[in-house]
Amino acid sequence: MSKYKVCIIYPSDPLGHKIGGTETFLKGFIKNTPEDFDIEFVGLTTDIKARPVRKWIDLKVGNKRISLFPVFFEKEEDVRKAIPLSLKFTLALKFIKLDLSERVLFFNRIEPAIVFKGIGCPKIGIIHNDILKITEPGGSEVKWARFP
Repeated sequence: MSKYKVCIIYPSDPLGHKIGGTETFLKGFIKNTPEDFDIEFVGLTTDIKARPVRKWIDLKVGNKRISLFPVFFEKEEDVRKAIPLSLKFTLALKFIKLDLSERVLFFNRIEPAIVFKGIGCPKIGIIHNDILKITEPGGSEVKWARFP
């Protein structure tokens, strides 16, 4: 049986306590993938001892085994800071230069996709919002609303 490698790239810890629509969606996606899918998750860690930074770790999410590569440690994923988590995550990805070729890259944020623009593998992007509404002038608090 051939295996398909799918790499989810999202600034979250799949075993963390952050609650939200995207996190629920990703856990459901992992849970419901066919057996011939190898799932990798490039994200972050909220437990640096159990899931150390910048090392591939095998772990279980629900009943599925996945490989996690935490880019950095973030104690509280839900707390907004001066530098947005998505920006820190995207910059960290740019500087660590992960080789994710020969995979399907699965994005749930636009920012990290920019780092992997030049890689010739298939990419899937999921937008969990009304993209037209959030890009209207004055219609959103999204920082990239005016990005062409």
